Amino acid sequence: ANLSYAYNAYNYSTERIAKGDFIRMKEISLGYDFPKSIVESLRLSNLSLKLQATNLFLIYADKKLNGQDPEFTNSGGVAVPMPKQFTLTLKVGI
Repeated sequence: ANLSYAYNAYNYSTERIAKGDFIRMKEISLGYDFPKSIVESLRLSNLSLKLQATNLFLIYADKKLNGQDPEFTNSGGVAVPMPKQFTLTLKVGI
């Protein structure tokens, strides 16, 4: 048997129809501006820190998906989950 399209057969099967609606924590960020006394003691004009997170978790998705991510990127016929991403930014003003 030719299994080159096995993933497509699985993905388009009517045996695993699930609701496509979901709730995702898509993006959240937290920022902090350092107090003026600390900034001035370092001889800076400003100093801030920001942490940003993307695709942290799903709050709701149909249980028929068996843990699969309902919003996926397609890579060669294979469903790849949306990657979590973290960004830390330090802004320094001289």
